Parts: sequence; C-alpha cells; structure tokens
Amino acid sequence: MLRADERTLVVTAGTVFALASGGAAMTASAADALFLAELGPAHLGQAVAVSSALLAVVLAVVGGLSDRLERRRVLASLSFVSAAVIAGLAILAVAAPRAAAVTTLIGGKQLAAATDLAFWVVIAERIDARRSQRMLPLLAATGGAGAAIGALLVIPIASAAGARGVLVGAAVMLAAAGLGASRLGSTRRVAAPPARVGALITRS
Repeated sequence: MLRADERTLVVTAGTVFALASGGAAMTASAADALFLAELGPAHLGQAVAVSSALLAVVLAVVGGLSDRLERRRVLASLSFVSAAVIAGLAILAVAAPRAAAVTTLIGGKQLAAATDLAFWVVIAERIDARRSQRMLPLLAATGGAGAAIGALLVIPIASAAGARGVLVGAAVMLAAAGLGASRLGSTRRVAAPPARVGALITRS
C-alpha cells in the first residue's frame, strides 16, 4: 500500500509523465507521416541514424543541466521548449514541408529522450530505494498509458487535421506537462545526494 505522500507523487508526477509520453508518441507518429509523405522511405534510415547519433550529445547536455540547476525546473523548461518547437514545426510544415519533415523526425526523438531523462532524474531525488520498488512500476505505467492515449488520439486528429494537426495536439500535451512539472513540489534530495547525471551518462 502507498502512503498518502506516495500517492500524491504518483498522481502528480504520473500525470506529467503521461502527458509528456503522449506528446512524444503523437510527435513520433506525425514525424513518420511527414517524412514518408515528403521524402519517401529511401532516406529514412539515414535520418534515423543521424537522430540516434545526436541522442548521446543531447542526453549529456541535459544531464549537465540537471547537475547544475533545480531539476524540477529543468523538466518544466524542457517540456515548454518541446511544446514551442513542435508547434513551430507544425507551422513550418505549411511553408517548408520537406525541412519540417526532416527536422521533426530527427529533433522529435531528441526532445522526447531529453524530457524522459529529466523526468526520471526528478523522480530519483524524491524516492529512496525502498520506496522505488513500490512506486517506479506505477510511474512507468503512467508513461505507458500516456503514450497509448497519445497514439489513439492520432487517429481522429490525423483524419481531421492531418499530420500538422497531430503536431499541434502534441504541443498542447507537452505544454500541459510543463505546467504540471512546474507545480510539482520543490526538489528535495533523499538519502545520499544522487550521482552526477552528466558523469553517469558520459561513462555509459
């Protein structure tokens, strides 16, 4: 059984994670659709390879920020930045659809991974090893549920407004995640101070 404070954390942080995961799922779906429609499958492998290569750099940067700044604010800021970027790509898709397709496919993965890392860093400060056995599965489940809901929302939104509409919907979810993250309780470390995130990512 969860204690009252644990239930509160699961509900509040879980909602943030669900919204962020839903936004990421919608962005990924729109990115695939835009890329295939504008460039076809011939260059898909190259774009995915570039995205994967950039991922380590992005995660290292986020880890460094999390070491130096309040981690709750890093999560909120990343969510808001992601929302703004995705909304901007939806607009760009009207004027320059090919550029928007490439940028969304490559950049969308970076934004999703950065936000995901920032979320788990925030959670790591708030629960110890004993509590994590009860809470981490629940928090992971909220992310999975959010991604599933986001994927389901793609169907009616894409039918009504196309891939650009899906990007707008993703931006709304990410902005909501940012609002939720900004309202999480102030960061408090549990037990010993967590290892430096940037160093862990570099070593891995």
